[in-house]
Amino acid sequence: MIFPILDQKREYGPRYSVPGIVNDRNVSMKFVSLIFLLSALFFSCTSTQKNNNFCGDVRTPANSEQCAILFPQKQTSLNSKNQIADATDSEILKYMDALVIEHLKISTSNQHGIDRSLKQALETVEKTLKQIFEKDPRYREIYKLKMTEKSKEYNNTTKSKDKEKRKIIEDSLDPVNLAKQKIIFHQIKPGKFMMGEIGNQTEKTIDQPFSMMSTQFTQMMWARLKIAMGETDLNKINPSKHKTGTDSIKVDIEGVDVDMKPDHPVEQVSWNDISEFITKLNDLSKLDDPKTQNVLKKLIPDHQKNDDYDFPTSEQWEFVMRNLGNANNKFFDKANDSELSKYAWYDKNSDNETHAVAQLLPRIIDGKPFYDMEGNVWEWNKSSHYSSASDRVYRGGGFYNFAYQLHSGYRSGNPPDYRNGVLGFRLVRTNR
Repeated sequence: MIFPILDQKREYGPRYSVPGIVNDRNVSMKFVSLIFLLSALFFSCTSTQKNNNFCGDVRTPANSEQCAILFPQKQTSLNSKNQIADATDSEILKYMDALVIEHLKISTSNQHGIDRSLKQALETVEKTLKQIFEKDPRYREIYKLKMTEKSKEYNNTTKSKDKEKRKIIEDSLDPVNLAKQKIIFHQIKPGKFMMGEIGNQTEKTIDQPFSMMSTQFTQMMWARLKIAMGETDLNKINPSKHKTGTDSIKVDIEGVDVDMKPDHPVEQVSWNDISEFITKLNDLSKLDDPKTQNVLKKLIPDHQKNDDYDFPTSEQWEFVMRNLGNANNKFFDKANDSELSKYAWYDKNSDNETHAVAQLLPRIIDGKPFYDMEGNVWEWNKSSHYSSASDRVYRGGGFYNFAYQLHSGYRSGNPPDYRNGVLGFRLVRTNR
């Protein structure tokens, strides 16, 4: 078994990116068929992504079944190493999301006694995983991280007798259930690092621990919280420029229909917009109202009353980007951009549009995954720009930018009221 059960300036855009636990042997064969179906159809589905959005976003067996109905002519097997070798990182990560869920379901169902059909299904999962890990050993660490995160939630379903609570937990396990995306924070330890572009760096000290979001803030996250804050203007509930077209759906949030690409980053938000948003979020965090705290807990799993949220400073952002001082090169740990497209959406691979967060490989920072630190959308920081005290910094580069603007030390900036369809953010939590 591979894993145990629990194992600057540029004048273009900005100036300065479950079902429940199954314990019945009568349904064990269902898992076998789902695993084989998932393996057989994954690449036929992902190859049709441009023709059919639902089919192109294969992450669960249910989606595979729908895809098979729509595109039955190309039912190939994943057992071919050539097909895995030709797959993009985005396709592999989507497939791994589905494998995590199947791995947990099968393993949990099988732990009270060896069932031959379940064992066969598990072997099928692990055979596919082995081939994926042979493609790139980094996938092994990513899969472990995914398993660790999901197994904690999954095990809670066996302990909870509250049907409503169990339903919430089970829904959160579904990687294609975009309305249940979570805001995940990872803690960052203090330390020292060299900040700035290579050849022009200065030593900086981060003297207090903080936690940073693992992804950029999405349109769904923004909309759900804006409605919780009492916002009624649809243009403010989702201000994003890139909210219609491919991947766009209409989502009902507390009776309000909102057009969005749920797991794409929210953008076209100014520093001032986000600052006001953070102030209201912190006001919600301090409320004694159980309903409000429950809303925050559903969206931020480890939220605690009185938690304090903020922009990252430019120093905090680069400290994470440089892996706490251990990735001191132009592009994380590389001197050139030869592997950048594995981690970042930029002019080379983005098709001039935003993409769903966490679709490419994460940067592993102190053993924790951080997605889209480079590319997709620029991220506003709290700090002033070095060339103008009134301007605010943003970092990371966006989907239309060239590789040199995605350097780990590259900074850009604009006035705090500036908005653009390639400007977003992620939060830090500062008081724990």
